[in-house]
Amino acid sequence: MKRVFITGASSGIGKALAHAYAKRKCILGLSARREDILINVADECRDLGGTPFVYHLDVQERNNCETVAEQFKKDAGGIDCVIANAGIGGDDGLYSGSSENINAILNTNILGVTKNGYFGLYQFCGQFYPPALSRGLCQFKSRHSYDL
Repeated sequence: MKRVFITGASSGIGKALAHAYAKRKCILGLSARREDILINVADECRDLGGTPFVYHLDVQERNNCETVAEQFKKDAGGIDCVIANAGIGGDDGLYSGSSENINAILNTNILGVTKNGYFGLYQFCGQFYPPALSRGLCQFKSRHSYDL
């Protein structure tokens, strides 16, 4: 794969995957809410041999997901692989009697993947991977689609 789009690329698994693909000289679409940190990740990827593009993206904003997908498609000449890695964690707050915290976590970690533009990305690239499935760096030869 040459053109890889990664959400949640500013830290953790997303950052590690960005570095791994950069070492393989891939064109990278790096997206996250924290654009200032993402710029540093892009610099690191460039130093490792990748060609990164940076996109500010909150996966809870459907229109933004679609706009960013279109922009990466133009910038990179297409999309070969999408790694839907964006996610948040923290205290779920269930024992407090409030569902606010857990709803925010679920809205990002699950609904951010299933309803906010990723199926549009799938139409562009034919390959869609939640991060748990990308351990082998997505070395598939045919079209695959996975859901949570």
